[in-house]
Amino acid sequence: MGEAVVISNVIAAQHPPGPPPAAPNAPPPGGQYSLPQMSARVTRNWFKRLQSGNFDVINNPRSGRPVTDKVNAVLKNVEQDRNISSYDIAEEKD
Repeated sequence: MGEAVVISNVIAAQHPPGPPPAAPNAPPPGGQYSLPQMSARVTRNWFKRLQSGNFDVINNPRSGRPVTDKVNAVLKNVEQDRNISSYDIAEEKD
């Protein structure tokens, strides 16, 4: 009887009660089909935007490099030849 107690204590020490530990490359707890979560900052910004009545999902213009005036010419070139490279488009712009 004493030997059985020692063996059960060894097994209990090797396998503690509770769920087994997750594998190192296991999927997140929500599973592979869980939705991505927004950060708290993004959530606050959306909340403020929707609370103020702005339901427009298009971003406001930003500072930085302006949109080129030759968009129509570039689109026309792409429509004519869908395999045109960006190098060729840049050459035609100049």
